[in-house]
Amino acid sequence: FTFCIAAASLPADEPESISITHYLLLRELPTDLIALTAIVNYAAHFQPVVGVTLAEAAQAEHVTLVGGDQASGDADWLAENGCQVESLDWEQTAHILPQRIAGNAPY
Repeated sequence: FTFCIAAASLPADEPESISITHYLLLRELPTDLIALTAIVNYAAHFQPVVGVTLAEAAQAEHVTLVGGDQASGDADWLAENGCQVESLDWEQTAHILPQRIAGNAPY
């Protein structure tokens, strides 16, 4: 799977056409071992693009935002730009991602 680290920021331009099926957007790196394990296992199983770049996430059909400030506006911006967006806090990440692996359902 792909795991990249870059600075997250709102892009100045409109995103280009959708070219990524699923992007797992980390608003911040997890400090909770259970959530981190869930993210690694999920990424290994479904192989989404994993990163922290909002502009890159905007190129995806499906975006799962994990951790960080739920009120940041990132989810709204991505939805306005054509992405199907789901936002999970760390507790949800630790519980929901393993359930998705068990059910073989990425979203």
